[in-house]
Formats: sequence, structure tokens, C-alpha cells
Amino acid sequence: MSTLVRNLTSLSIIALMVFCLSNCKNDEKVASVAEKPMTADDLVGEWTIVEAYKGNQPSKMLEKGLFTFSPTYEFSNNFLGDPSQYPYTFNGRRIKVKNGSRTSYDVIKLTSDTLVMKTKLRNFDFQFITTKVQ
Repeated sequence: MSTLVRNLTSLSIIALMVFCLSNCKNDEKVASVAEKPMTADDLVGEWTIVEAYKGNQPSKMLEKGLFTFSPTYEFSNNFLGDPSQYPYTFNGRRIKVKNGSRTSYDVIKLTSDTLVMKTKLRNFDFQFITTKVQ
């Protein structure tokens, strides 16, 4: 009888391992299909800030702020009333603005209507959750 228990235990362990491995493969397939490469074309348009965080604290001061990305790779925002446009590059995960301070934004999420970015400004971490202006 102990042989039967050992065989059932071994069989259960093997079945569990096969189940786990097959689920891992499925997760990888879902992730690769869900994550299409992001391009600069996906950024083009105006994005309004719906939530902003300075450090881990919500910042109401930046809500309703606006980021603009033009099809000619020009970037602007309305934070300080500066209407200047600056060239930018986008490698699929990071936006680099060629302004005096060489600001860069790490893109956390980019869909057709949502852009989430993180940056460091004046030694503070910021996160911006934006929606595309229609």
C-alpha cells in the first residue's frame, strides 16, 4: 500500500508541475500579444493630466496640465506658461526632451487614450497619468 501512496504522490507532483509549466507558457503568449511596440506616432496629440504625483503624494497643482507631442517631434507643456516647443526623441520606453535641462520621461503605459509617465524634476520624482484629448 505504501507503494501505491508513493506512486499517487509522484503522479500528483508531476501533474502539478505540468499544469504550472503549461500556464507559464500561456502567460508568456498573452504578454507578447498584449504588448505591441510603442512608437512616436502613438504619442502624437495633446494629453491632459488627470492625476499627478510628486513623490508618492498626489499633486493637485499639476492636474489639468497638458503635454503636447507633434508629428514633427516637437514637445511642449503648459506647466509654467512657457509656450516653447522642444525637439524630442522616443525609443519606445523613454522620451528625451532636448531642452535646457534635458528632461526625460519614462513611459510606464501607453495606449490609444492613456499615457503614464515618470520623471525627476528638481530632485523630485513625478508621475503623470494622462488621457488623450479628443
